[in-house]
Amino acid sequence: PADLAAERLAVYSNAVIRNAETFIGENFPRVKSILAEATWASMVRDYVSRHACTTPLFVEVPGEFLRYLDELRDAPDDPPYLYELAHFEFLETQVSADERCIDEPGLEPEGDVIAGVPVVNPTLRLVRYTFPVHRIDASNLPDSEPEVPTFIAAFRDRAHRFGFIDLNSASARAVELLLRDEGLSGAEIMRAVAAELRHPNPDAVVAAGREILERLVARDAILGTRPAGGRCGPSPRTSKTRSTSGNTGRLTYISYNRINVPVPAIASIFSISAEGRQRSCVGRQH
Repeated sequence: PADLAAERLAVYSNAVIRNAETFIGENFPRVKSILAEATWASMVRDYVSRHACTTPLFVEVPGEFLRYLDELRDAPDDPPYLYELAHFEFLETQVSADERCIDEPGLEPEGDVIAGVPVVNPTLRLVRYTFPVHRIDASNLPDSEPEVPTFIAAFRDRAHRFGFIDLNSASARAVELLLRDEGLSGAEIMRAVAAELRHPNPDAVVAAGREILERLVARDAILGTRPAGGRCGPSPRTSKTRSTSGNTGRLTYISYNRINVPVPAIASIFSISAEGRQRSCVGRQH
């Protein structure tokens, strides 16, 4: 209003910005940690000033901030990995807000991952990044773009903890095929990967794939198996989920496009470079 004194208006605007700094900082702690204090404060103020937030829900505000970084943020001094790091932190919000049940009736938690059909945790998201976002913090900042992309599978485990796994290209492709939920056995998945790799020994690829699948089971990224050729219950991927706002922008979740990689040695076909468990999803600000 024209008759509202600037000093009085500043009290309210500063309060809004301080609240935004606190809330966004809690959801993007590593983004905040890699920026100078003045840069962070300026970024939040710019977000509040320029971005038209369309949701009243707290759980969707991190997605709105991510959309701001993708569509409006244009500071030339921002690090090239800023958006990807923010996206990685946003995964925790998405996974934590996902209300789908991760226990499917009739699964065999310790079933044979090669003979049976591995069932993927419905909260799992598989994303390809240019930078190793899970390793970036204030003490470890990339000085150049890596030659090899980073594949992250993020999920909520049975103990309601957010977790992630850093996969190599072949392992990511196997998970990508599992996400199609086409009823393929672990052996069929691994033979499909072997065919794409043009590997001369498919049986060796299947054998190597057993270990990676069993490690995914141990982390609850895979919940167990069901018999090949049949489904024991409704897929947990069709269950209710709470939506989270935010365009993934220049990053998209891996769908079903082939991941082209050279033929590796047997010992390095499938690998997990890093694993992480972060804070419990219970009590997250949604």
